[in-house]
Amino acid sequence: MNSLIDDYLVGDVTGTRYRIDDNGNILTPREIERLKESQILEENHWKKIDARLAQLKKAGDEEVQRIKEKAKLEVWKINHGIKELDKDAQDSTDEYLQKTIQISKSDRDWPLLYDIVIDKGACYYCSFDIIPIDIKQKYHLSNNDCVQARSFPYNDDFKKSFLEPFIAYQVKDDKQSNIKIVPSKDNPNVCDFYFITEKSNSIVVHNIDTSYAYAISVGIHNYQSERNRSSSHTHK
Repeated sequence: MNSLIDDYLVGDVTGTRYRIDDNGNILTPREIERLKESQILEENHWKKIDARLAQLKKAGDEEVQRIKEKAKLEVWKINHGIKELDKDAQDSTDEYLQKTIQISKSDRDWPLLYDIVIDKGACYYCSFDIIPIDIKQKYHLSNNDCVQARSFPYNDDFKKSFLEPFIAYQVKDDKQSNIKIVPSKDNPNVCDFYFITEKSNSIVVHNIDTSYAYAISVGIHNYQSERNRSSSHTHK
């Protein structure tokens, strides 16, 4: 299991420390190298988009917005090492939630990292196997082993139909929470929300509304406190 201490992710067994940067990235040596590569790819990608937008100055606002949203999706894929969205990316929110829960229930060799990025009405969701570095090196495995990847509209329906029940499922068997809320340095109204379950699955939600993140945190704490009280009474 890993712990969050100040701005570092610390392995409880190995004591290995990796700093978490201002964007919520866990800075392993490979991650630092990947971020440099991603920055170059991102810069080149935006140059192409800017050139394309320049050609469409007379296009309607809807067409320009569509191109920008597609560009954001491609940049997110580049930054997360994702080649393609998963095969279930067109499923309804409810269907996708059930498949996400089934993956969580399945016997896996490694814990999962769930990474959720909120960006102006859009939400980009992906999950990865957290494979130890020594295993990756031994078997020449890729840095990012993507399990799921898709986008959602970020609205109240997404919150109620996916995000909240997804988090509720992840914490339902935990006795205590390991939560960290890191406000944005540029905008205190949004933050990064970190949660590590007792099974060592990690949830990171970037750019979530700060008051909403604290409400989720309080809800988790209240649920676990009530569950622990009930368990205590049962065993008396």
